[in-house]
Amino acid sequence: MVMIPSALLTEIVEVEPLEGNASMGPVYGEPVIEKVRFDGRRRRVSGPDGKEIIGSGTILARPDSVMTIGAKVTRRGRVYTVVEILPIQGLSRVHHLEVLVS
Repeated sequence: MVMIPSALLTEIVEVEPLEGNASMGPVYGEPVIEKVRFDGRRRRVSGPDGKEIIGSGTILARPDSVMTIGAKVTRRGRVYTVVEILPIQGLSRVHHLEVLVS
């Protein structure tokens, strides 16, 4: 499988996948360390509820990432929330994920 080259994944983040909601709020899975590429440019998108969101950055991750919509991603001590995940298709398979965080 051809995936995004490791040389491009220059940052380490901690991902806590959203597993659901309980009466006390969101429930997150065990933290997982992943190598990613982070682009801090802001971007405007529509969120899952249709409202406009200004994203704080875009993460490029491998297709087997544990990131889910609503997951917490910690980078350099700052916590982000995943608002959109776009699989980027290669010739025959998903090459990488483009993950918008706010």
